[in-house]
Amino acid sequence: PVKPIYLAGRAFTNRTELQDHVKKIQDSKVNEDASKGDLTVEENLFIFHLLLHHPKAVEKMTKPISHFRYGTYDKFKNKCFISVAVDGTEEGVC
Repeated sequence: PVKPIYLAGRAFTNRTELQDHVKKIQDSKVNEDASKGDLTVEENLFIFHLLLHHPKAVEKMTKPISHFRYGTYDKFKNKCFISVAVDGTEEGVC
């Protein structure tokens, strides 16, 4: 049997399941203002746990994080997950 990988309490047995879950979050923000894209508490925790596996996680978390959002990141001009620091600055976590 395949041993699941857990992220924020969710079990994934393969990469496709994980990608599908991320896509579901992205799709749920499609009709929202691209400058907002606020995530639920559950989605925020999931994205935080996912970010911990990012190869540049330490570089992307140099300030206290308030929350994450999904929308257009001004620096890259594309949609991605964005960490919002307590001081309001943003960092793309694409």
